[in-house]
Amino acid sequence: MVHDLRDGNTQDPMPCPRHLDSALQVLSGGQFGMLQMSPAGKENGYKVLERYAVFPGLDDPRVLIPLTGGAKARTAVLAQYGKGAGSRVSRLAAQMLSFESRLGLPLLSWGNRVSVVTDSLGAKDTPVHGFLADVLGTGDFVMSLRLAPGRPNSKPVIQAVSPRGQVLAYAKFGWDELTRRLVRHEAQFLRKLAPLCRESAVAIPAVLGSGPWRGLEALIVHQLPGRGRSPIVHTMLPAAAAIASLAPSPPKALAETRFWQEIRTLASQSSPLLSASVAAAVEHGWKTVEARWGGIVFPLGVSHGDWIPPNIQVLGGGRFNVWDWERGKIGVPLGLDIMQFVMFIEMRRLTKLPLMPRIIHVGRAALQSTGFNPDNAQPLAAISLLRSLLWFVESRFAGREESNCNEFATALASCLHFGAAGGAFETDLQNNDHDEKTERYQVS
Repeated sequence: MVHDLRDGNTQDPMPCPRHLDSALQVLSGGQFGMLQMSPAGKENGYKVLERYAVFPGLDDPRVLIPLTGGAKARTAVLAQYGKGAGSRVSRLAAQMLSFESRLGLPLLSWGNRVSVVTDSLGAKDTPVHGFLADVLGTGDFVMSLRLAPGRPNSKPVIQAVSPRGQVLAYAKFGWDELTRRLVRHEAQFLRKLAPLCRESAVAIPAVLGSGPWRGLEALIVHQLPGRGRSPIVHTMLPAAAAIASLAPSPPKALAETRFWQEIRTLASQSSPLLSASVAAAVEHGWKTVEARWGGIVFPLGVSHGDWIPPNIQVLGGGRFNVWDWERGKIGVPLGLDIMQFVMFIEMRRLTKLPLMPRIIHVGRAALQSTGFNPDNAQPLAAISLLRSLLWFVESRFAGREESNCNEFATALASCLHFGAAGGAFETDLQNNDHDEKTERYQVS
């Protein structure tokens, strides 16, 4: 919908914070300068093409919620965001806004609002809306944009929602060298997995379209059907086992796998891009992993690569929806996804119990319950942490200066040191066994 504002003012609209640059680049179809984004009320006579509420705020934009399209569309957007938001506070706030929207209350708490504007009087829609309309066969939808400022792979993800609140599609757009590569890879990987998942308990998004578009790399996928819940450790394990069985490869020693060789190559080139302390942690990490565990023969198979609760939905009947496959690979040590999930949960838990004993203890139980060797919990945890650090290296190779990765470097050092005191873990485990068993599967 187009909103004409007052005419005759030649001042430029007031600019918005740089955190919204990637969103503006996608909305304008890769052509900076074609559109501008300004705080609401500061449009200075430019034509308004779209209006958004920025949540939770302009200093940390995570989702742009359309202010046109009606309450049902906004409610659908907020419902999706509320399930996947990274913090409990954000999830609760999204649920509150969704409640206000469903009741038709004035959107008084939606304070940070922006307008997408143009000085072209003939413009009717943003270029990306027109592009998606061609793919979907209808222009009767509004768009929300999910952002992830500070993440090494951050890119805008558009949710196309009908006025009735039906999610028509999701669209990712790679806007720089790194994200274009990741989006292109995800499209290829989804097409490769599709025939493997037909008889599986795991459903993955169907690709509606993909490829270059005006200098961006686009991937448009269907909304996965079904309503479910976010996983905890024990409810995620059947999905991890199902994915592991999709494309088994002959077992290999870790150091001989292509997966590890790619990690080693990137890690050995990373020092100039990192602080001295993180560079030392990466160098010590990959050399120690290779020396200590390079000879372990792992079963190999499919890895999701970003196996965390926001990317998994537990349905009824032992079925799962899984999305965001841009880090997916074949020929990866099995159990790596499980340890990544365990670490994601445990690193966010509020408890006085020490971190690494919790990770190894919960990880051993999780691996054993899915038929993997529990003794591989520590090496798989170290590999996962090292891989996460290297995502920041990839980001800096692409010219980005994203958020701090010290947390992963500290956890990696702790993981490599774990058990070095000779039996410390066994003592901790014996002392905390009852508490751990009581707590470990209560995490959400």
